[in-house]
Amino acid sequence: MKSSSMFLGVLLSTVPVFPCISDVSISQPNFKIFYMHWTNGCPNETYFRLKIKYEAENDFVNIDNSLYSASDTSPFFTGFFINAVNRIDMSIFPSESVVFSTTFTSHAAPPVLLPSVSPFSTVEPRSISLRWDSDTMNGVTPYPQNPLGTTYEVQLATSASFISPIVQMVIRTGSPDKTTVSCLSPETRYYARVRAINLEGIPTAFLSLGSTVTLSAGPVPTVYSWAGARWGLSLATGEIPDEGALLFNSTPLVNPMSSPGLPEKILAANSKMEGADLRRRPIPDGLVEIQASRGCPVIMDAVLDHPATLIFDVTSLESGADTGYGRVRLDTLSFFRLDAGSNVWNKVPSWLEGGKLKASVKELGTLAVMGREDVSLFDLRVFPNPFRQNTDPYVTFANLAERATLQILTSSGREVRRLEEEDGDGILLWDGRNSSGHSVEPGVYVFHVESPGAEKNGKMMVLR
Repeated sequence: MKSSSMFLGVLLSTVPVFPCISDVSISQPNFKIFYMHWTNGCPNETYFRLKIKYEAENDFVNIDNSLYSASDTSPFFTGFFINAVNRIDMSIFPSESVVFSTTFTSHAAPPVLLPSVSPFSTVEPRSISLRWDSDTMNGVTPYPQNPLGTTYEVQLATSASFISPIVQMVIRTGSPDKTTVSCLSPETRYYARVRAINLEGIPTAFLSLGSTVTLSAGPVPTVYSWAGARWGLSLATGEIPDEGALLFNSTPLVNPMSSPGLPEKILAANSKMEGADLRRRPIPDGLVEIQASRGCPVIMDAVLDHPATLIFDVTSLESGADTGYGRVRLDTLSFFRLDAGSNVWNKVPSWLEGGKLKASVKELGTLAVMGREDVSLFDLRVFPNPFRQNTDPYVTFANLAERATLQILTSSGREVRRLEEEDGDGILLWDGRNSSGHSVEPGVYVFHVESPGAEKNGKMMVLR
C-alpha cells in the first residue's frame, strides 16, 4: 500500500505544452481540492480553457469548463469526483483544440463517525458490528461521497497501539458503511479504527471508532428462533461448540450466504418444480439458509451430528397461505431442502403440530416451506340462490380453486353454459345466459364444478 500522505504530487510533463508552458504537475493536499502547477512562458493575456471530466462507464462526464490565465501558474479546483479517475483537457482560448490532456486519480474521502449513534451497532460475545460513513464534498453531485466499490481497511486490536491487529477489508455497498468482525474473544476490550483507500492504493488517515467490550459467552443455546420467531430450530446439547454459531439468512435470493451462485440454483429448482406440474409454491417468508459453524474462522456446514427439530410457525396463516401466485392449503405444507448439485427441491417429511410445521432433520442448508395449490371446493359458495333475472346481474360462484371448470346444466343434464376459472381469484360470474347469449328459461338448474382432484355438484333456482 502506498504512503498515507494526503499530498499527491505528480509531474505530468517536462516538455513545453504548445506553445509556451512546461513542467505541468498536479498536487492534492486533501480529498476536497487539487492544484495544477506549470511554468509559464506565454505572452500576456494568454488564457487556457481547462475541462475537468469524470471517467464513468467508458465515457467522460464534463464537470468543469473554465478559463484560466497562463500567468496563474497554480490554479486550484474543487469540482471533481472523489476516488475516481478525473481527466483534464487544456486548450488555448479561443480555440477548442486540445493541446494537452492527462488523467489523475483523486483521493478517497476519509471515513467519519455517524452523528448521534454509536459506531458499534451490535456487540456479541464473539463478534462486533461496526458502522461509519464517508466524509462529504459539499456541492458536488451526484457523487459527493466515496463511490460504491471504495475499499475500507478496518482494524480491531486488544490494545490502543494496534499491535498485531485483526484486519478486514470492506467494500462500500451503500451509506452508511458497515461490517461485522467475527472470531473475537468474549469479555475482551477491542479498539477499532478504519481508513479509506483510493483506486491507486493511497489510504486516508485512520478514523478511531473507539473501543467496546465483547459480551460474556454464556452457555451455547440449543433452541434458536429467527425472523420474528417464524423460523426455529431445536438442537441436541453439544451440537454447536462454544466457539461455533448457527447462521441464518432470510434473503438467499438477494444476499446468498453460502455461494454467489445460489440464487440461480434456487430459480432453476423452482422452474423444475413448476415444469413437473407439481404446482408447489413457496410461501411468504418460507425461503431461508441455515448453516452451522463449529469454529472460527467461520466454515459453514449443513450436516448435523444429531437430529434436530426444524420449526416454521403457521398460526398466522389461518386456513391457507397466499403465495402471490395463488393460495396453498396448510395441510399440504412441507419443508423442502435444495440439492445444490442437481438444482432440485427434495421434500423433507413434515407434520403440523400446535400451529407449527415441524420436521426432524440432520441436514440444514437452503430450505423452503411449500404447499400445493388449493384445489379444494369445500368452501364453495353460490349466491344469490334463487337467481332473479330481472333484478340480479350475476350468480357468483366464490371460493373456487384457482383452476376450475363450471358447467351449468338443465335438470335433464343438457349443458347450458361452461365457464373456466383461470385468473386465480377463485370467482366465476354467470349472467344467466346460455352459450348463445340468450337468457335461460326459469327453472331448476344443476351446477357442476371440477378442479384438479376435486369436484362438486349443486342445484340452483332461476326466476324471472
